[in-house]
Amino acid sequence: MKYLENVYNQQKAIMEFNVANRPLLVEQQTQEFINLYNQIRDLQKYVAILRNANYNPNEHLTEDQKILLQRAQYFDQLNQLAYFPGGIPAAAGDEGGVNVLDE
Repeated sequence: MKYLENVYNQQKAIMEFNVANRPLLVEQQTQEFINLYNQIRDLQKYVAILRNANYNPNEHLTEDQKILLQRAQYFDQLNQLAYFPGGIPAAAGDEGGVNVLDE
């Protein structure tokens, strides 16, 4: 019985060590998202520079950059759905919008 308990404790120690020394999936995904977000932000700055110079960004972007902009648009749509599942409400003062006086 003592032997089985030692084997169990050894396996438990190995598992604890492996778990402690591996980044969590959430951390991996978060770091990947941060890297992607930084790429998107840099690309948006590049597009703004092209527009300020009166260039058409579509003519100067690579296919990878166009895909990155599509991913940015997808993330924007996800955020809108997360925060406004029924659609974006009308601005205050507009018909149907929330007004301070309505509360």
